[in-house]
Amino acid sequence: MLMKKIIFLLLFSYVYVSSQESMENKAYQFFLNGEYQQAIALYKKLNRGTLNAKHYYPYFNSNFKLQQYAESEKIAYKMYKKSPKNLVYLVEAGACQSKQNNQKKFENTFKEIKKKITGNKNQTINIANTFSRYSLYKQSLEIYELSENINNFNDFGYNKAQLYGLIGNFEKMISEYLDLLERNPGQKQVVTINIQRFLDNNG
Repeated sequence: MLMKKIIFLLLFSYVYVSSQESMENKAYQFFLNGEYQQAIALYKKLNRGTLNAKHYYPYFNSNFKLQQYAESEKIAYKMYKKSPKNLVYLVEAGACQSKQNNQKKFENTFKEIKKKITGNKNQTINIANTFSRYSLYKQSLEIYELSENINNFNDFGYNKAQLYGLIGNFEKMISEYLDLLERNPGQKQVVTINIQRFLDNNG
């Protein structure tokens, strides 16, 4: 009798895992195909109890692509609560707040993010790039500047120059490139190419 129970439990577990994997594959395929509503329906079923980290990206982005920003924000906050050291989730929650024109809430989130910036280079680039991905260039720029103030060994001149170009502050862009060239003459070719590209596009 005990052996039968064990076999039953093993078979049940196998069927459950296979069903779970099949649903995950379908959900991800829906996401890749741009069938976001179908993807969301499956990810909701898959994440009824707790949010699985491997589902986060397609689940969050399916909602974001459909401009369901409030739902995307909830998903990002759930992941941030599970992994509070990963500030990307908090940045993405903030991006959703910005999309909802909830400026006060977004400003508070941004303040919270800035308090957690340590000056670590990888952390800085990761956070700044995430802001840039959502066209939040001023916030990205501020993260680079804050990190440089915290850690004197950081030099994000190239990144800041690009961001100044994106927000239309061309004077500051050129200034950052020239300062970078002064600090690091080895970057001459890269700086020259970028300035020339700017001149070509803005004659």
